[in-house]
Amino acid sequence: MYPKLLVNFVEVQRIPCSGHLLHNAITHALDTSAIKGMLAHCRRIVALFHSSHKYRAKLKKAMKDLNIEEKQHINDVATRWGSKRKMLQRVKDLLPASNQVFLTDAKYRDLSVNWEEADTMDSVLRALDGFQYLTDVLSADKEVTVSSYIPLLRHIYQLTTSDDDDDDTSKEIKQVIRDYFHKKLSTHMEQNDKDLLMFLRIAELLDPRYLSVAVAEEDEAQEWMGWPAKDAVKAHVINETKHIIEGRDNRDDVVTTTTTPQSAREDFQSPEKKKTKSLVSLLLSTQSQNNNAQEDAPQQTTRSIQEKLSLEYEFYIRLSADMNADVLEWWSRHAQELPSLAKLARYYFTACSTSVPSERLFSLSGNIVSKKRNALKPSMVNQLVFLSFNREMIL
Repeated sequence: MYPKLLVNFVEVQRIPCSGHLLHNAITHALDTSAIKGMLAHCRRIVALFHSSHKYRAKLKKAMKDLNIEEKQHINDVATRWGSKRKMLQRVKDLLPASNQVFLTDAKYRDLSVNWEEADTMDSVLRALDGFQYLTDVLSADKEVTVSSYIPLLRHIYQLTTSDDDDDDTSKEIKQVIRDYFHKKLSTHMEQNDKDLLMFLRIAELLDPRYLSVAVAEEDEAQEWMGWPAKDAVKAHVINETKHIIEGRDNRDDVVTTTTTPQSAREDFQSPEKKKTKSLVSLLLSTQSQNNNAQEDAPQQTTRSIQEKLSLEYEFYIRLSADMNADVLEWWSRHAQELPSLAKLARYYFTACSTSVPSERLFSLSGNIVSKKRNALKPSMVNQLVFLSFNREMIL
């Protein structure tokens, strides 16, 4: 659940966890007889080398003979799709050495990987290439993630677009992943939150890292999911920001501002802010330049809220931020230039696109409340979890 003010502005009560969607989509795509058989075969190989010192020694010798870097096999975990990819990649890397061990051992000769299974392995790895980066982004717990939801869908559309190098297995995996996302999000909107995509589009727009994409012309990914176009998003942003202002101050729909001369403004700006054009200077640039006397005198202007917000929006979409920038810090630095949009950003960035951070806290709590520490008071558990989670800031 999100703050009450946020729910009043947009009719969205719950965002489907993007991390679970991605995991379930990939798991669903790998649920074919050929792929499941290949994965089961790989698990048997991994289990043998993990459980037997004798066969680990044989594998080590085969790696040395074939001049292969010495590595260990990796187990997969049912709740983490990335572990399957890592397991497959490691089995593929050590395949010549493991096959050499199996082909010289009558007991486990059936564990040798044939060319058909090797091709299936390559197809799966090719289809899943690039998805690990998305998982890393979605797993962030100290950064804004809701604004990355639409970029996530854009990237998924690109990753699931087949190319000439893809075989039938890779194409099928990609198509299943794409269809799964479309079906689940469409079903959620029909049953729960019809304005979900508008909410996510506004969150994307309010993240300066994605501005160039958010205000660009519609693309194939937009047609795929059917999220609102940029003009509809702009109108919604201005309307919601207007509600925030009117909810805080019920005066007439008129704002009176005093604009100071350019030279006076620069005297009060820090060297860093001189590089960024302020909203006031933007408003001045739209006015006709008469003479120096008129420019140097403070100007009393009366504008409607709608017009003021539209100008603030137009100024904002001309800004940009580095992809590694801290979004909250960026808005803190630009709060004076973009006062109304900064308020709107505070509401939207309280939402999370994934439940990974909360689940990480559950796991952390489980490590603290163990069998030997099962008598801890709830208040003490809360303090220990807080200290453990923020230990990097404390130490």
